[in-house]
Amino acid sequence: MVATGPLTNIALALLLEPRLPRLLRRLVVMGGAVEHPGNITAVAEANIAMDPEAAALVLAAGFPVTLVPLDTTMATWWTADDVARIAAHGTPLTDLLTGVLAHYLDFYARQGGAGGCPLHDPTAAVVAVDPSVVTRTRTVPVGVELAPGPSRGMLLVDRRPFAVPDPAAPVTEVVLAADRDRVTGQLLDALLR
Repeated sequence: MVATGPLTNIALALLLEPRLPRLLRRLVVMGGAVEHPGNITAVAEANIAMDPEAAALVLAAGFPVTLVPLDTTMATWWTADDVARIAAHGTPLTDLLTGVLAHYLDFYARQGGAGGCPLHDPTAAVVAVDPSVVTRTRTVPVGVELAPGPSRGMLLVDRRPFAVPDPAAPVTEVVLAADRDRVTGQLLDALLR
């Protein structure tokens, strides 16, 4: 299963079916920020921050989770050249995508982006289909800050090299980097096929 938004629906499904973590082979979640700044606050990413209680419940439930945070998705960009290649294809799908991407490119250009836009949800989808695109991971317990205030929705990841994790705590595979060229190439190939 690939989750590309707040984890509310998965948390509700878990409450209805507590065996759900054992029924899924893997849950890939696009969300959070570990070493990268947040995109909704200084430390929180939008998907996690929109429903941090749901995210905390899902991450603690024992799902075999692969988390694809902003650390990875902000480094997997389509450039303006990639978007031009999509536009040149001229199918109804690529015409629609080009129109949507024009707004996305404009948004990131105003934010100081380097002539492109990050592929948040598509990167998570590629990681789900082809985990070999991942170049750096860390498997650790991951919590979510639930207290009111500016850190609400922040991922709690103990990155200390000497930390001794609780062996009973569920762990999450956190994707910290992926091969940008392979991710964007697979997406372009799928679209232009």
